[in-house]
Amino acid sequence: MEYDIPILLLAFNRPDTTQLVFDQIRAVKPRYLYISTDGAREGINGEADKCETVRNIITQIDWDCEIRTYYRDKNYGCGTAVSSGISWFFEHVDMGIILEDDCLPDPTFFEYCKSLLERYKDNEEVKLISGTSFITDLSKNNSYYFTKYANIWGWATWRRVWQQYRLEIEDLEETFISTDFSSVFYNEVERRYWYKEFKKVELKQINTWDYQLLYSIWKSKGVCISPNINLIKNIGFSNNSTRTFLFDPIKMPNSAAMSFPLQHPSIEVDDNTDKYIFLNAYSHSPKRLLRLLKKNGLMKVFRYITASFSIFYN
Repeated sequence: MEYDIPILLLAFNRPDTTQLVFDQIRAVKPRYLYISTDGAREGINGEADKCETVRNIITQIDWDCEIRTYYRDKNYGCGTAVSSGISWFFEHVDMGIILEDDCLPDPTFFEYCKSLLERYKDNEEVKLISGTSFITDLSKNNSYYFTKYANIWGWATWRRVWQQYRLEIEDLEETFISTDFSSVFYNEVERRYWYKEFKKVELKQINTWDYQLLYSIWKSKGVCISPNINLIKNIGFSNNSTRTFLFDPIKMPNSAAMSFPLQHPSIEVDDNTDKYIFLNAYSHSPKRLLRLLKKNGLMKVFRYITASFSIFYN
């Protein structure tokens, strides 16, 4: 049966991981495939060749497929390259799947996304469908759960959501003093953490695109979906990755297959689940820092802490 949900593959300079992700895409044989890549950085020996090797991977397409490519002739960096690639994608499609070159999906991820994209396409409250879950001990009565957190390691969404996206953080101070926005957070520690993260984006101390998506979703009072079974394996943890350099076992659960038909929960965010996600996947709690120290060593964790505390909120 033809897979008719458009897929966007975002890639850069890693032929090995890109090939693995492409192989999973090839197995499902999508009717519509979009590929967006950033250009090589100046002064990085051998990077242009790696970028070219990545782009040549699409010559392996051996099924009936409409292909569109968006190749940069220079390097724009993570924030601009990824966000503009997604914007380009949604100029052509109403809904679709987005996979980065280090997000390896279980084969059932594609049917999971298709089912939920169609189910919630007209529900303005639902903003994003993630293939990743950092929680492995949830009840299996339902196939997925609702959360305020937008995990973008293998995800899907609709044009209506991306149209609200801005690469620049807008109205940060006004937004954070509003009662509606403050109600997003379970306590002051979480609120201050996210203020500092968004502030670093605003000041361009972080070259990223995903925190802006989270900010947009929270401003519009949206909810996201994560599976009860993790469907994505992140294969990008290395010294050569552009952003992900810390290994965190909480963020590296094994992927597994989703069962069908999906069992659908009510649209309700569980505060305890989101509290667990914040404390274990984002916060600077002593427990999390100790876990990172054991897995990464002092120098990497020091680099992480230094970057994290470069902005202070009073």
